[in-house]
Amino acid sequence: MNDQELMRTARELVAPGKGILAADESIGTMNKRLKAEGIAADGERRRAFRELVVTTPSIGEWISGVILYDETFRQSTVAEFPSRKRRRNRESCLESRLTPARKHWPAPRERP
Repeated sequence: MNDQELMRTARELVAPGKGILAADESIGTMNKRLKAEGIAADGERRRAFRELVVTTPSIGEWISGVILYDETFRQSTVAEFPSRKRRRNRESCLESRLTPARKHWPAPRERP
């Protein structure tokens, strides 16, 4: 990434009226959220929930970027409708005008 591209991306991320969505819950945290709602906590349910985030129509009007957990960054959407084709979540973010970022640092360990 050159300096001009970095500056353009930074300006897009802090655009007036927009925010950055932290959707980087770990597998454990996401499983807890699903179980609390009575939903089976498995990879397919996590994928489906996260897909809602990256494919929400017009989300790019309000959100400029999204931080994704590694599992989410690597997953693909599921083509359930003829008008939608299967694509990586990163590509879905870009299509929705979101700047995707992957969480690279390990989550802090819980203390006893």
